[in-house]
Amino acid sequence: MQNNSQNNNLINIFLWLKNRSRWHDPLAIPAAIGIFLALTKTNFTTIETGIFAVLLLLVMWWRVDGRLPVALALIGLVITAITNTYANHYLSPLAETIAERIAVWVFFLLVIGVTRFIFELKTPPGSTSDV
Repeated sequence: MQNNSQNNNLINIFLWLKNRSRWHDPLAIPAAIGIFLALTKTNFTTIETGIFAVLLLLVMWWRVDGRLPVALALIGLVITAITNTYANHYLSPLAETIAERIAVWVFFLLVIGVTRFIFELKTPPGSTSDV
């Protein structure tokens, strides 16, 4: 009898995951923060990778249109070019470091956008679920 109730609970959990709300899921943000804290250490690169993983999961979870991260990446490319020009003109090592960090985030956003586009292509036209 208990095994049957455990199976029902498991089915209810899977149904909840399948029918989750697009924007109003109360567990999305705490889960993302938990993953972020689990991934981060003291290294700055590891923190950036953790933030990237959280953003990727949130974009996939909330089913954000793939054009949004790509548009943000294009804006970041313009900012990178301006910052890099400033760094070369004034010989500023700080501006060069900032330009490198922005370029890394542009790459992260492009990966997130392309991943979202791939999942959008795999989803049938009338369906509301991913994968």
